[in-house]
Amino acid sequence: MATLRDYYLRLQEFEGEAPVELIAPWQSEIVETIRADFAAATAGGVFRGSTVRIPVGTTNQSIGNKIADFAAARIDVALQRFRIQGCSGHGYPDRVLKCLADERRYPTELKATSAWDPGDSNRRVITSSSAKLRRQFTSPINHLLITFSYVANTEAEEASITAVRMDFVEPIRS
Repeated sequence: MATLRDYYLRLQEFEGEAPVELIAPWQSEIVETIRADFAAATAGGVFRGSTVRIPVGTTNQSIGNKIADFAAARIDVALQRFRIQGCSGHGYPDRVLKCLADERRYPTELKATSAWDPGDSNRRVITSSSAKLRRQFTSPINHLLITFSYVANTEAEEASITAVRMDFVEPIRS
């Protein structure tokens, strides 16, 4: 089975670029620091009582973008050690998680789902041209996928965040 590392190496060759490492294993201390900061932010009630307006007829993709933007803005102000920032340019990633202590930057993709199934692997597309990664990040590059679960109330035309899932993407699945 091909790994994400293999994919990135082959992609760069296809693009005519000299292959460089675009994904690295996470250090457990960093993972725990990120998890703890997000846990403290959500435990503080950052989503409690807040809703996103979802007008009738809004497409699923637009709903996902609205939820992700709303959730990122809400949680960002409650984080103590990190900031969620935009990542300019087309393609993956659309965000960066920046560590305030050492300025490290982690490519971060935000997704949203109303069909939360903890047993499902929830495969998400997090790749595109390698140009943005090569241009904006230096090795080691650690990738983060944040999925916000939400419940929609179609009568009230709004949605509420119910959970946050963080996937620390690795070059090979163990």
